[in-house]
Amino acid sequence: MIIPPKAISTRKWSSPILNLSERELFDPEGVGFDLRLSGIHTLQGKGSLLIETRQTPKAIPIDPDSDGVFTLEPKRWYLATTMEKMNLPAHMAGMIFPRSTLFRSGVELHTSITPPGYEGPLTFGLTVSNPEGFRIALGARFCHLVLMQVKKGSTQYRGQWNQGRIDSPNEERQV
Repeated sequence: MIIPPKAISTRKWSSPILNLSERELFDPEGVGFDLRLSGIHTLQGKGSLLIETRQTPKAIPIDPDSDGVFTLEPKRWYLATTMEKMNLPAHMAGMIFPRSTLFRSGVELHTSITPPGYEGPLTFGLTVSNPEGFRIALGARFCHLVLMQVKKGSTQYRGQWNQGRIDSPNEERQV
């Protein structure tokens, strides 16, 4: 079951989402919260996902222009991070959806579930399919987080991506 924004406490000490914008704190739209862009990274190197180990390419941050805008090139893969940080309790999980401006502009947002117990900013994949490219500003609302109730039986997130780690450029054991 989706938990609507008005049913979620956004007080600093008990909120499942930290650093929400004023708009999302006081006048959220729909069934969730819009999240803002804090940074863009490109990838350098090759990744692997084996039975017991994994390695991701090194994530290289790119700088916005003097107006705070990132210019994304077509046919490139990017990682996008959020300004907001998750603090999900055991009874909540999150699903992320693109804002429609992204797909209307030829940009794909690649997400995964945000499990109970995850803490930190979120990182997603962005692919620009539009041959003209795409521009996105630092702080732009680019995705929508919907929180869901989790019944008894779930386990807390204990993965290595907690606290918003972006890459694992060295091979490591999977937990």
